[in-house]
Amino acid sequence: MSRTSRAQFRLPTHLKNSDTPTPARFDNQLCHGQWYLLRTSNQYWKDKLNIRTECLPTGSDCFFYQVKSGGAVKTMKWNTKAVEGEMATFVSQGTGLMRLIGAKWEVIGWSNPVVLDGESQPGGPAWQVGYQHGTLLTSAAINVSCREPGRISEEDWTAIEHWLAGIEDEGFRRAVEELFTVTHE
Repeated sequence: MSRTSRAQFRLPTHLKNSDTPTPARFDNQLCHGQWYLLRTSNQYWKDKLNIRTECLPTGSDCFFYQVKSGGAVKTMKWNTKAVEGEMATFVSQGTGLMRLIGAKWEVIGWSNPVVLDGESQPGGPAWQVGYQHGTLLTSAAINVSCREPGRISEEDWTAIEHWLAGIEDEGFRRAVEELFTVTHE
């Protein structure tokens, strides 16, 4: 039985130029489902744990998390839309008290669906790397998420880290240097 999983990477839109190679295609539906945040440079999450998001086909997304000091699971709801004409790029707008907050983000790395003996397996990519553009309230951030907590292979972590280290843009480098691990219990 032969098993393959191929990582894909692309630069965020603000770093691309006409010479930048890009993957042939990204199906936005691959983002749907549950994702566990494993590493991030978004300082908002620094005192949180068990962070996961549920991305629905309707564009209604929900973050679930707990504060490290204890307490019940909290939620944040967002409405997300794909940016037309830009591959794997989205805008999200908070709802309720968060409605004044919005963000543009992109999937800049992902594992293609696992292939066993030439057959693509269900479930979409096992992991994705996101780039969140800076806003008035937040700095640009890198987010590494996975379908199941702790389920990224050493080979894939090495590929992700190697690719992130190769981007020379100062703002991007700063986001990479600020990555920290999210606790899941």
